[in-house]
Parts: sequence; C-alpha cells; structure tokens
Amino acid sequence: MTLVEEHNNLIITNTNEDATVCKGDSGGPLFQSDVHDIHTLVGILSGSNGCNDENKAKPPFETASANVRKHLKWICKVTGVCDPSFDNRTYDVIEDRDLSKLKML
Repeated sequence: MTLVEEHNNLIITNTNEDATVCKGDSGGPLFQSDVHDIHTLVGILSGSNGCNDENKAKPPFETASANVRKHLKWICKVTGVCDPSFDNRTYDVIEDRDLSKLKML
C-alpha cells in the first residue's frame, strides 16, 4: 500500500494487490506500523474505487480514509487500548507525513 496524497483530512492510498476495500469495509481501520512493528490507527476507511468488476482488472486501486491522527490522544483516553509506552513523543512521530508502512488489517 502506498500513500498517494493527503488533503481535507483524508488519506488517499493505492495498492496493486488483489485485496481492496469493498462495500461493508467502511469504518474499518487503517494502521501505520513503526520500526518495532507496532500498529497505530491513522485512518478510518471511507471508500474505494476497487470493488466493482470494471475496476478489478485495472489496478492500482485507490482508497480514501478519514485521517484520525490528530485525535489519537482522545481515542487512547476513551478506549483505554493504548500501548503503555505511547507518550507525547510517539504522537509527534506518528503525526509526521511518513506513512510508508500503512496497512489495512
């Protein structure tokens, strides 16, 4: 998966893989992995152009996700599912534009 662009609070990614976002996948997570392979939520899936028969034969498939990185402290506080080492420094690293290790799980 590759970052295409970010604008208007969206993260646009593409993939050449057979698996892509389809109906019913909206609301699913988009994760970024760090150097320790720890996954952090960075987006909520919104839509894709890769699910109908016409597009399946024409990769790459683009996917739009709502960018939630600026809300990570709140998400952590409300859900309580944060890594104990998830401190302010970690948020700063996640908020940079390097989304090279994005994945949908």
